[in-house]
Amino acid sequence: MTSSWDIHELAVFSLDDLLFGVDASQIQEILRLQHPSFATIEADDANPLRILLYQQHTPIPIFDLRRYFDLPNSFADDFTGISFYSGDCLIACQVSAIQNIFPVSLRSLQPVPYILEQLARKISLWGFYEYSGEVIPLFDLGQIVPKRMLLQYRQSLHLP
Repeated sequence: MTSSWDIHELAVFSLDDLLFGVDASQIQEILRLQHPSFATIEADDANPLRILLYQQHTPIPIFDLRRYFDLPNSFADDFTGISFYSGDCLIACQVSAIQNIFPVSLRSLQPVPYILEQLARKISLWGFYEYSGEVIPLFDLGQIVPKRMLLQYRQSLHLP
């Protein structure tokens, strides 16, 4: 898991009006696609698994951050998102916008309060950062996708 002491650049993105931060080094690519192609695979738990068909139809599973953060669904013709590795599986997630990527000083990062550490670990939250007058949560992309979902992605894409 990324710790607040390892980060050099912070990426801030939004889902609707909410801001979130991640270690920019975890992002493989920022995706801005017009009219992307998707495939849907029915998963075991009755939740459809969306797959982004990217660059000559390379399938990339989409981790639904909106469902993860219990936000309403939002569909658009265009896809703005980020790709990242969770374990050794390339994953994409859709965001409303990439707000900024910038160097960050360690002094500006705030750890999760001790009383919330156990809960924070469950949701891959590792700290906070004050950005434009708001305190935003910082998440570890490498750990945010639950292990059962990674297994489901692998099985759906026929990966080892």
